Amino acid sequence: LTPASFWMQLLAFALFRFFDAVKPGPVAWADALFKDNPQPTLRGLGILVDDFVAAACTLLVLALVVFVWGPQAV
Repeated sequence: LTPASFWMQLLAFALFRFFDAVKPGPVAWADALFKDNPQPTLRGLGILVDDFVAAACTLLVLALVVFVWGPQAV
């Protein structure tokens, strides 16, 4: 399930960091769901959930790269 080439792994890492730091679209939504919750446990869960959403966005972009450029891109 991980990219085989070094460049695809680097792209995956860079995309994840981008989605996690900039928080576009669904990542910001997931972060906002838990951010202002008065319960500390749910705020901590929010940190985890936005990372999962950032990872899902990364996987979608990588799948698009493979779809456009073919399996040799991996």
